[in-house]
Parts: sequence; C-alpha cells; structure tokens
Amino acid sequence: MRRRAATVVGRGGGAGAVPELVAMVRAGVDDVEAAEILAALSHDDPVTSGIVLDALTRDLAGTDPATRIRVAQALVELPGSGPEKVLRRLADDADRTVALVAGAFVRRRT
Repeated sequence: MRRRAATVVGRGGGAGAVPELVAMVRAGVDDVEAAEILAALSHDDPVTSGIVLDALTRDLAGTDPATRIRVAQALVELPGSGPEKVLRRLADDADRTVALVAGAFVRRRT
C-alpha cells in the first residue's frame, strides 16, 4: 500500500514520496517506475533534485552490486552534474558489472 501511495503522490509532484521511491529503487520493487518518478520530481525542482541524489547515493558503497546497478540506472535520468560524478565513481567500481553499466551510462550522458 505504501509503495502504491508513493507512486501516486510522486506522480502528483509530491516530494514527500521521495524516501519510499528511493527505497523501491534500492529494493528492486517497481524500481523503473520509481526511478522515472524521481527523475520527474528532480527536473521540476532543484531542491528536490538534491534530496533525491543524496537519498539514492547514501551509503551506496555498502550495498550489493545489484543495488548499485539499480541506483546507476536511476541516476542516469537525473539532471545536473552530481549524478554524473557518482556514475563516474561507479564506473571504477570493484564489481566489473557495476563498472561496465555505470561506464555505459556516463557515455550516454556525455
């Protein structure tokens, strides 16, 4: 129920949905939809964009490779230079798959 509410609130422009949408991306539950909503919220408001970036990347190094890939996929849609900096760091990730995916996303953004 929380997830569905977060998607409805987020699609309506409600930044209060950001924590649940980020949790969805990280957990891999409707992560593509959640990432799209986060991107839309980020494009609408620079303050929200910073909040989304911080929430997505918090403690990222301590997550598993699949989570880092999902976060990279979400970052590629966000505006500004901050997401690109994180993607560049992920392109040097110790996990080869994460590094390859993030590297491809860096090339896509440039």
